[in-house]
Amino acid sequence: MLRGRRGEHRGREAHRGMRGSEDSDESTSRRDGHKQRSARPVTIVVAVAATALLLVLAVVFLNSASSGLCHGCGLTAPLGTALGLRPGSIERNASGTTYLFPIIVDNNTLSAGDLTLEVTNSTYSTIAPASSWTSHLISGENSSVAEYRFATGTWTDGAESVLQPGDEFSLTCPGSVVAGDVFLILSNSPHFTGGVTEPIPAG
Repeated sequence: MLRGRRGEHRGREAHRGMRGSEDSDESTSRRDGHKQRSARPVTIVVAVAATALLLVLAVVFLNSASSGLCHGCGLTAPLGTALGLRPGSIERNASGTTYLFPIIVDNNTLSAGDLTLEVTNSTYSTIAPASSWTSHLISGENSSVAEYRFATGTWTDGAESVLQPGDEFSLTCPGSVVAGDVFLILSNSPHFTGGVTEPIPAG
């Protein structure tokens, strides 16, 4: 009789052990499922943050390139985004008539050697230059820092001079230029394309 009770007691303990094991498995499964559900929002947040960062970097890259500040980016910007010409004035002296064109520069990214100079008529056909035609980059201190010869299309001095706010271009081309002709500056730089123009003033 005692043995029967002991056997019955062992059976109940074994049954409780099996139920405990089942309960433990269910609890572990619930915890694992909770961890998986908790991990999903974190993964989504990380993905959204990474996408937003990439978009910001792309906008910065494109803005820098289009403004001419991103050298080596492989993109070019119009020359007019970095250089502009103000209306010209006339200066007369013993050497003849000189036209002066103040420049507008937003940043110090251009040097004289980055530019090619021409004079055209009102329909932008190039006027053949005489050997005496010259242009100078005049600094804000009113001194020449670079010289350009139209006949050869080269800077004979100061090609490395960086354009600064307050500088101006002088244009001396005696005998061949009339009011309505155009002073044209073209980009020679890998970072900019096109050119800027300003009419020759009357007088």
